[in-house]
Amino acid sequence: MKIEDKVVGEANAAFLLENSNDSSFITNSDYSLYKSTLLDSGTTVDIFNDLSRFQEFRKAPRSHVVRCGNHFARVLGYGNVNVDVQKGNKRSILRIKDAAYCPDFMTNLVSFIKLKKRGIFWDTENNLLYRKADGSVICSLQEIAGQQVINFRPITRQYEAFATNRIPRRRKLTSRDPRPPRRGDGMLWHRRLGHPGPMAVHKLGQNSLGVKLTGPSIVQCSHCSLAKIKRQISRRPPQRDRSVPGMEIHVDWTDLEEAYDGYVRVIFFTDAASGLVTPYFMTTYGTEKENLTALKDYVENMEKRYQVKVKVVRSDDELFTKRTRAWLRKKAIDAELSAPRTQAQNGVAERSGGVVIAKARAMRIGANLPHDLWKEMVNTAAYLQCAQ
Repeated sequence: MKIEDKVVGEANAAFLLENSNDSSFITNSDYSLYKSTLLDSGTTVDIFNDLSRFQEFRKAPRSHVVRCGNHFARVLGYGNVNVDVQKGNKRSILRIKDAAYCPDFMTNLVSFIKLKKRGIFWDTENNLLYRKADGSVICSLQEIAGQQVINFRPITRQYEAFATNRIPRRRKLTSRDPRPPRRGDGMLWHRRLGHPGPMAVHKLGQNSLGVKLTGPSIVQCSHCSLAKIKRQISRRPPQRDRSVPGMEIHVDWTDLEEAYDGYVRVIFFTDAASGLVTPYFMTTYGTEKENLTALKDYVENMEKRYQVKVKVVRSDDELFTKRTRAWLRKKAIDAELSAPRTQAQNGVAERSGGVVIAKARAMRIGANLPHDLWKEMVNTAAYLQCAQ
């Protein structure tokens, strides 16, 4: 049963190598831009003719072809290709996904239509590619042989094809010569070893006989890029003067085992300007009534004892319930909520509370006191912390 061809895209017929039955010696490698990568506006699919440049290569169905005018080119597979580009005085990488492998083409083609779908446009005046979203430059283009070249790779051609006497002959290898090292698939061993770093695969190749391995970087492995991504926390300072006492109050909780008098939790109020740490002890694990009672007592104590007006209270969502927000609006106090499960954005209270707890633990262990006296130790540690 004959399989009907499926056209997956169109390409410029000028770059297709036509198979002729005459006696000419012209091949695709005779073209000066055979190894280079061109930008082509008439191509709807990215095409590369070198199999060694592909990553995550997969075979294509037998019916996939690319239309080139009245001719068709067979697609042998698909994969991702990293193209080295020039970005000013620096070198960068342009990643091409789902590129087609067609060895019948005389050069490598990057589709301008697909780049436009990615938000990358061509500045014909300055002859460069740029990202429309932020105006950042992707790479600069070179005009070579009337073509817009993204990456130029010169080729070495042997014009004297029949002057065999001038070509130095290599000595024939015998069984006494050591075998040349085989090049292993670094990506394959990278997956077999559970996605380690590139140096681990490199060391494996160094300590193995007769094989060379080159491990991929984390950026080249798409699975590592997703699995080893690090969370970036915004640490942008606020647009207010934090040197004024009461301007910014941070709130945090610490859960402990039940004390001798029934307390199970301590809430720390920390003034960002003075570093004053005030602990309040709780018999429940953060009910709205007990949190609001502690907040009211702290604000009134700051106003009456230190004549300090609290302006901003910063905490997570545990404190800012409906009743608490209503009371803060009545007192003209701003409530700032930190991101969920992001303790670093409330680092002032986290750090100060941790220092007090560590000091209290050290005092308890040094005095050989039972653990249920932690309330007295925390109270003393907070006093000493503020006195220093």
